[in-house]
Amino acid sequence: DYFIHGWFLRFCYRLFVVERAAMSMDAVALLSGGKDSTYAAWLARSRFGLNIKCLAHIGAAAVTSSLFSASLHDPIQPQIDPKTVEVDSYIYQSVASEAVPLLAVTFGKPLYIIPNTPTSPESHGEKIGGDVIQEEEVWRLYRLLCRIKVDYPSIKYVISGAIASSYQRLRIERVCRVLGLVSVAPLWYRDQVELLQEMTDNESSLEAILVKVCSIGLDESHLGQNLRQMKPTLLKLHSRFGVHPCGEGGEFESFTLDSADFETYRLTMDASQTETICHDAAAQVYYLYFRPSALRLQLKQSNQLCDIQWSLSHRESDTNGASQSSTSWPPPPRMAAALVRSKYTPIVGGHAIDEAAVIMLSVDDALETMKHPADSNEPCTQFLIHDNPSSAESTVARSWGRKGAAGVFCFSSSVEAASITACIHVAFAELNIYLRTWNVSIDDICFASIWMNDMSAFSEMNAVYNSYVSQCHEAPSRCCISVEASASYPPPIATLQISFIGGAGGVKNRSLHVESISAWAPACIGPYAQAHRLDDVYFIAGQIPLVPSTMQLTNSSDLAENARLCEQHVRAVVQSLINLDSAKVFHGRMFYTQSDPAVESLSSRDSFSEYPWIQVSQLPRSAPCELVSSWIPRSESVESPKWQKSSFGYIRRITPNNAPFCIEEMVFHELPNLIEFLSDDTIFMEIYCINDDYHADIISLASKVKIPHQNAACKNIYLNGQRFQCFVTLWKTISCVKN
Repeated sequence: DYFIHGWFLRFCYRLFVVERAAMSMDAVALLSGGKDSTYAAWLARSRFGLNIKCLAHIGAAAVTSSLFSASLHDPIQPQIDPKTVEVDSYIYQSVASEAVPLLAVTFGKPLYIIPNTPTSPESHGEKIGGDVIQEEEVWRLYRLLCRIKVDYPSIKYVISGAIASSYQRLRIERVCRVLGLVSVAPLWYRDQVELLQEMTDNESSLEAILVKVCSIGLDESHLGQNLRQMKPTLLKLHSRFGVHPCGEGGEFESFTLDSADFETYRLTMDASQTETICHDAAAQVYYLYFRPSALRLQLKQSNQLCDIQWSLSHRESDTNGASQSSTSWPPPPRMAAALVRSKYTPIVGGHAIDEAAVIMLSVDDALETMKHPADSNEPCTQFLIHDNPSSAESTVARSWGRKGAAGVFCFSSSVEAASITACIHVAFAELNIYLRTWNVSIDDICFASIWMNDMSAFSEMNAVYNSYVSQCHEAPSRCCISVEASASYPPPIATLQISFIGGAGGVKNRSLHVESISAWAPACIGPYAQAHRLDDVYFIAGQIPLVPSTMQLTNSSDLAENARLCEQHVRAVVQSLINLDSAKVFHGRMFYTQSDPAVESLSSRDSFSEYPWIQVSQLPRSAPCELVSSWIPRSESVESPKWQKSSFGYIRRITPNNAPFCIEEMVFHELPNLIEFLSDDTIFMEIYCINDDYHADIISLASKVKIPHQNAACKNIYLNGQRFQCFVTLWKTISCVKN
């Protein structure tokens, strides 16, 4: 009875923890020992509101091997060949790895270490959660986080110090995606000059030294120097030679001695106990090695130095890999075999610091603790069409598609069905037919525009939509709005309207997809990319006024303030793709939901006057506004994008230099003869109308000439302080093949 009662309590506890994990702010910080990972951990705690439960480190193999072989009774005194510490890696820092366990004491958090050694051959190419993990370094991070999730099931976030390395960020995001975790990169895409200034100010209390140099203007004399002392030199090298001031180009690496996160202890260095190693004399690569007595703990309040030794408190003891624990930290989970090789507890001044224990993991002993679904083998161009739950009688679909010059194609589908799920299935079934006809792939789609009648079905739509676009190598950018039905003209607005723009056959196509939470711009929280490039046109996903660090809407009810935040997010994304000073808006529209007298004046202010303001029914997450735009490089040879007055309203035409299409935009008070503007090179129409009669006429014309289109009944349309009846955008190419 006692055993059953204990098992039941443990089951309830784990169930409670797992259920609460979705709301948890608990995190694990990836700790390299350098300034970036330490500062990112401080920002994540102080400004992002995360609760760091433990630390994780991919250690140099020479260091971790010496820790594994430590005697049961002797304190750890690693016998390491200093020349074997440095390991080339695009993801992890290996220099100063021997000092990371001591750095964990200053954090006061448990540290999990796994050696940076080759994995077992059978692990290569293994499928995990739909991904094939072949890179050894990625595999080791996966194994490490798997183990941490067993000990800390409430952990939801993984903190990293990535600044500008997409190679590093993408691989961390990939592992997080597989394990159901969220990547947090507080430093992502920060201006490095500004970031260096911030790191060296008094608020952060960050004290870091250079432990490796590999750059013009840096040599072995700079090893061990404080970051504050080095700041003038780094800024000078940045201005003269383009050296990254934060070392993102591998110019230098650092090790942290003190931070605002270190409440009790800091580290001090005895320079006489360090050793300078020449890694490559020809390339002037030098790094610093810490002997066992080079670093000591210092109490922050009294400046008293503390001696430290490491006591073995947990070690695997039997032959079959099962682990026997003599301590209750952390609560040992029930596993098929143990992942833990050894756990060492630092002893400072005779007192063990249990919360700073070091957990040593072995890759070879690490077993999978989570099961993931197998990957789908369905090719992208022939993706699986799910069963349609609606009957044929209750579903009406109207689909049009055109493929133009240089492989550009547009597709739109208007579906009326019993549910939003049925609409998505039907729309993608129609899309699949067109893609096969044109011999293009779903990977070639750049932008998706989704218009719904009822935004309350957004989550349901998103899940089904994701089941299709998850088969893409790079998901397209997208926007989503809710439009009102209008009963004064046939047919009524469909339950779902969805359109796609893409390019294939030599068209340059690339995307920007950042899942990590940062202060840069809102992370991708769904099946889409922040931006997609089609030749010289950059399609930016719809941006709502989210606070990037919390991914929550602002508390402000001021429409102007929310609109400025949307524009700030768009500019941040554009800046990461192309110099913002040399870019301009190609096509944009600001959607808003609540009637506001300020819209009339807002629509005529500065950059807000470049696109119309359109009042729709609802936006995702009940946002007050959403900015959807595409951008092109600024060029003197491109026609002016300014609006030109015409007899019916305003019109403008924009033709990018290196894009296979152009656009014509028009706003009008009275319906013009649109047939004059349509031709065989028109591949898509985007229609917004207040006047129902105009709306019906435009839709009838678009259907008659079989042009893919989307149409929305809206409440208000403003441009440059004036209210209009309709806004129409025509996408055109040089020549077009009708389908």
